[in-house]
Amino acid sequence: MNLIYLGFTLTILMLNVAGLTLVARQLLPLTALARAAGILIFCLVMFFIEHFVGLGNLTWMWPITTLVSVFILWRRRSQFCDKEVWHAELVFVLAFLYGFMWRYSFPDLDAGSEHLSDLYYITNYLSGSTLPPLDRWYPPHVFNFYYAFQHYSAALMARIFGLDSGTAYNIAFALLMALPVTLAWYVTSCFIKTRWHRVLLMVVLISGGTGFSPLMPFVLDNTGTEPYWASAIRVIGSQRFIGDTELPATNRVKTAIGERLFPSLRTDQKPTPNFVQRQLPQETFGYQYFLGDYHPPIGGYFLLMFALALIAAMEAGSIGRIGQAFLAFSVPVVLITQTWVFPLQGFLVTCWIAYRYWKKDPPDWGVFLAGGLIGFVLIFPFLTLFSMHDGGVAIKLVGRIDHTPLDRFIGLHWPLMVLLLLGMTQPSTRKISIMFALTFGLLLVISEVFYVDDPSGEQYERTNTTMKWWGWIWVGGLVSLGSVCLGSTARYARWGAVVTLALVSVVAYDEARYFILNDKVDMGHIEGHHWYTNNSANRDLFKYLKTAPDGIVLENHYDHAYTNTGIHALFSGKTALIGWVAHLGTWHGEISDVWMLEGQIQAFYKAELPNSLDWLIANNVQYVVWGPVENGKVSHAFSMIDQQIASRYTWKGFAEGEDARIGVWVRKR
Repeated sequence: MNLIYLGFTLTILMLNVAGLTLVARQLLPLTALARAAGILIFCLVMFFIEHFVGLGNLTWMWPITTLVSVFILWRRRSQFCDKEVWHAELVFVLAFLYGFMWRYSFPDLDAGSEHLSDLYYITNYLSGSTLPPLDRWYPPHVFNFYYAFQHYSAALMARIFGLDSGTAYNIAFALLMALPVTLAWYVTSCFIKTRWHRVLLMVVLISGGTGFSPLMPFVLDNTGTEPYWASAIRVIGSQRFIGDTELPATNRVKTAIGERLFPSLRTDQKPTPNFVQRQLPQETFGYQYFLGDYHPPIGGYFLLMFALALIAAMEAGSIGRIGQAFLAFSVPVVLITQTWVFPLQGFLVTCWIAYRYWKKDPPDWGVFLAGGLIGFVLIFPFLTLFSMHDGGVAIKLVGRIDHTPLDRFIGLHWPLMVLLLLGMTQPSTRKISIMFALTFGLLLVISEVFYVDDPSGEQYERTNTTMKWWGWIWVGGLVSLGSVCLGSTARYARWGAVVTLALVSVVAYDEARYFILNDKVDMGHIEGHHWYTNNSANRDLFKYLKTAPDGIVLENHYDHAYTNTGIHALFSGKTALIGWVAHLGTWHGEISDVWMLEGQIQAFYKAELPNSLDWLIANNVQYVVWGPVENGKVSHAFSMIDQQIASRYTWKGFAEGEDARIGVWVRKR
């Protein structure tokens, strides 16, 4: 039954996307661009409107929009005879199915990586209240800090199609990942005539390799490791080798070759006695399939590919001045989608402007500025309510001790360096290839000169910056320069690109091996919480909270972040008393009350909090969860808590027994 429901839901979703695409083709006559623009405009207009009036539950919409979509598809069915249309639709469907295959096979939304924090972002928007909504990890404050647009869009989809938060997360991930793939395929078609060259470039994009990828089997020693995990280590290492995977603390052992290529830092080489090697990761587009995070970088990759596809289409003469408007439009949207790469997107568009002056075909400034202005108007309500607690971030110069070691820098970026060199020297499409080479080459240099000074420090000083910037630069350089080099009339450019990309693509073997060999114990449970609710008592507790009246849920805190804290509130659509305090400190700035509150919560669950009943009432707690991990932690804690709060809270148990108790205290009316 669940499979039938899921198939029906995806069919309805795809019909709506197809109908919206055909409508948007009136503006942009290319299917890949029309699909991206249609979805983007619809979500952004709704985002704008709901800052003035919340539209609440929108499930009434999907029967209407589906009927309208079917009508449009029927009336314009002749367009599907157009090779460009059905090719683009086929690529989109295949890309969606690939992403959905990953989420269907590994649907768990747990404390690993940013799964739960991204789910929290989506959950904040599910009520359909006037924006900004209540912050469900920090009530009664509102949720109005950076890069939440793609999460709003996922919640909007959930509200229209009646999806729970976990299902919306997994479907939205596949949908958003499919859009850049379709746009990248279009870019390759503008420059590359040989199909297998285009396929090779797409394999590299989707598998997410880096310069370290072909080196991993020789650099890391995985002897004695489970085959699927050995492959996972190589996939992770290709992204996070510098200062992370290479360190002994991660239980990874470098081979003799690895030590010769990338020697460990000796004590006498440290710039300061307490120096710790800097963690400088690069998370590419394809790595997101493996990671499974519905995190802002994938929205940033979408807008990057949208910009590159617009540039390619304008260069090919396939679209007119409207492309300039949408190119300018993409810049402000980045600001609310992936704030970290806003300067990079702006730099790309600025380089395109310089390129148009170079070829003596300057932009139509009226159209260009109109597109940018419309974008800023649509995000303005969000900006006016933007949180003032931005953590005090600023762009600063990279300190001497924080620079990337030269051997690691070359090891990671050598494929991009090769493409940059080939792009600067190959004769065909010379001006645009030089523009791409200068754009992404300068950005690579800039990434080693400047960084975003967020609250992280020491070995993590540049971690967030390189993670976001390097991946964006690599993907942009790969698709643009890879396309012009593989489509070059010069044999050295084509074969230089082929050899480079073929070496990088070896990571696809490890990803496939990881996918095939890894146990898929929760496969098909697209709601994302089966890893926890496969226990009947946990499942019954989830069901109860989901249907119970709205109210604040109290759950114990096991650490500052990346724990199961808040899962009962998140999956039931309720509000937690507080969420991950480390993340709240990053998003809201230094807020001392959450650290104090976390300590009080921990004392409460140990039955050591004075006046615990008054404390619960003062914090307006409606539900107090006792989960399986609480059993046996503190002797007699349950009975003592029950005695302290029984006058105002009723215990509802779903499993009983001294060491197996699961349930919730519910505040009496």
